[in-house]
Amino acid sequence: MKRIISIILAVISTVIIAVPAFADETGSEALAERITEAYTEEYADEYTGEGETEEPHSEEQTEAPDAEEVQAEYIEEPEAITEETTATETAEEPAVRLANEPAAVEMGEGENEDSSVIDDVVAIMYLCISGPHSPYLFGHAWICIENPGDETIDVCGYTLEPGEMMSMGLHSGRGMTFNEEMHDYKGKTVQAKKTELRKSDLANAESEISNSRWGWYELFSHNCTNFATSVWKRVTGQRFAAFCFPFIVQIQMAISGTSSLRIG
Repeated sequence: MKRIISIILAVISTVIIAVPAFADETGSEALAERITEAYTEEYADEYTGEGETEEPHSEEQTEAPDAEEVQAEYIEEPEAITEETTATETAEEPAVRLANEPAAVEMGEGENEDSSVIDDVVAIMYLCISGPHSPYLFGHAWICIENPGDETIDVCGYTLEPGEMMSMGLHSGRGMTFNEEMHDYKGKTVQAKKTELRKSDLANAESEISNSRWGWYELFSHNCTNFATSVWKRVTGQRFAAFCFPFIVQIQMAISGTSSLRIG
């Protein structure tokens, strides 16, 4: 009896175990089939363009041109750099041409080589001095201006012809006068210092000669030597100690070097 019961229990146990397993296996197969069908449908829709996967597929298609445009931008950048470089080189070309053509910069329109000489010598000035000579009891000092050019020049309102000379000196009782020495020393050779005058120099000489302080004369402190050496200093910057009589200045002139000048 016990064996029969054991056999029955074993059969029942076998049935109990086999049925769920068969059910599970059958259910698993059905579940796998459903998963396979769903997977196939999903990817079939993706390949056919149907279903919910259409929008992601569309986004990928729209992104591709953007990548190409970005690539095109990187390709175009060297051209932009080339254009900027070309523009810079074009802007620098005039400076290079100017550096290679200095004559064109220095000389303006209508200019020529002759116009480059702006301040030529227009006159020659002499500081003249002599010992006692009638009518100068203690000697005399004065200024002479000569026109070395081919055209007339104007000196203190006087017209000086080419090759002509005029004199200026301070005299007792008359103040500063013109051309008295040209008469008093005509044909005589005197000691003199010489300097060339340009337009600016001649203007300085005229300014000192025309100074109102030379309208009067005083033998010891405001005489012919003071006048002549003041005009010379105004033009050349060279100073002489003009004390009393002309021979003191004559010694100073001899030390610094003089030349001879024939009057008239």
